[in-house]
Amino acid sequence: MMKQAQAAQRPQPPALRPEECAPDKAEVKRTGKNISVAGYDATGYEVFANGKPDSEVWIAPAITAVREIDPQKLERLVKEMLKALPQCPPRGQLLGADPVWKLMKDGYPVRSIEKAGGTVTEVVKAESRSLGAAEFQAPAGFARKPLSELMGGK
Repeated sequence: MMKQAQAAQRPQPPALRPEECAPDKAEVKRTGKNISVAGYDATGYEVFANGKPDSEVWIAPAITAVREIDPQKLERLVKEMLKALPQCPPRGQLLGADPVWKLMKDGYPVRSIEKAGGTVTEVVKAESRSLGAAEFQAPAGFARKPLSELMGGK
């Protein structure tokens, strides 16, 4: 009991800032399985982090939304988000940093299963339609805040 108390009193190393984090060694492998999700044919992939199964993802080639994303803008967004985080994000929790984003050139992820915790995310409806300018107007009472404030950083 005394050893536990002494260990708890030892100074702990400070949490790493995201820019100091060593990324997981991630690998994506096609499973060879195909399913239908929300009416779309999807191809299965397994994601490994540091050699261990991390998640499964199903990509639907018929959903082409990712082609509307500018990769350079996405990279800048991710860099700014990393600066604003108070500590290292888990793999897969930050847009653009996840290896699944590389698969999105082939389609959209319509189903994902996280091995730790078993969280399942699944598309239930997808449609392509035009959006009016009003869809992009800030709501009443909107106030601009620094990203770091919103994400709990400095």
